[in-house]
Amino acid sequence: MDILLLARNIPQTQACMQQSGWAAAYGLLGHEVGSATVGIVGFGHIGQLLAQLLTGLGARVLIYDRHPRPTPYGSFVTWDELFRRSDYVSLHLAAVPDTIHSVSAHEFGLMPEHAGLINLARGSIVDEPALIAALQNGTIGGAALDVFAEEPLPADNPLWHLPNVLVTPHIGANTEEANRTMAMTAARMIDQVLSGQRPDFPVNEPQFK
Repeated sequence: MDILLLARNIPQTQACMQQSGWAAAYGLLGHEVGSATVGIVGFGHIGQLLAQLLTGLGARVLIYDRHPRPTPYGSFVTWDELFRRSDYVSLHLAAVPDTIHSVSAHEFGLMPEHAGLINLARGSIVDEPALIAALQNGTIGGAALDVFAEEPLPADNPLWHLPNVLVTPHIGANTEEANRTMAMTAARMIDQVLSGQRPDFPVNEPQFK
C-alpha cells in the first residue's frame, strides 16, 4: 500500500541508502499509519475498500464524495477540510470534465507540510506542474503516483528525480487475479446485454435506465 510506503519514507530511505549507506538510511524515522488521518477523495468501490482497510489499521478516515452516505469507516467532510486535516490524501475519482486538474496549487497549499498525496486514479485529476512545484519547494512532504498526465512518463519529467516521490507504471490493477476478474466481469456483462438485461457496470448509464 502506497500510504504505508510514504509513511515509512521508503523513497527517501532507498535513495539515502544508495547514496550514503545503511547507517544513514536507518536514521530516517517514519510514522505509524495507525496514528494518522487519511483523506479519501471519491467513495466508490475502491474508496470504500480502502476506508475499511485503514479503519482496521486504526487510522482516522476522512471522506469527500459528492454523494455522502452512512458508513462506519470514516467521516464525510468538505473538500477543503479533507485536504487541510489529512496526513495522507488518496485520490479515487473518475477523470471527467469536473475533475480535471481539480487537485492543484490550492489543495497543496491547504495540506500540512508533511502530508503525502497518493494518486492511483487518473493522472489528469492532478495539476502535475503544480504538484511538482509543491514537492520541490516542500509545500507537501511526498507523493506516490501510479498515473500521470502523460504515459509512459517522459524521461525528462522531474518526478523521476525527486527524492520524496514513488512512481510506478500504472500497475494498480496489474495482478493475475485482477486481470482474471476483469475478463470474467466483461464476459458476464456482454452476456447480460445480449440477454436484454442491464449490465452490472454500464458505461452509458442513461441507455439502461
